Amino acid sequence: DGELEICGRCDSMVKVRGYSIELLGVQKAIQEMKELVSDAIVIADGDAAATEKTLVAYVILPADKQAQQHNKLRKELRTLLK
Repeated sequence: DGELEICGRCDSMVKVRGYSIELLGVQKAIQEMKELVSDAIVIADGDAAATEKTLVAYVILPADKQAQQHNKLRKELRTLLK
């Protein structure tokens, strides 16, 4: 019948406060910080219709360095993601 239904994007690009952000790119950059991060996942928090979304990274620190690395990781992430 020629009808086309658009269900959403098939990539990980999102808009956060007017900026187009590639979630997998941010996630990969965080995961490359091997000395500070065991694993990470990045999401955009907010429903599809929300005008205000927030970028959220869930990070797992190495078990042997959790207490010492918390502040260093936060500082490194701020520098990396500017």
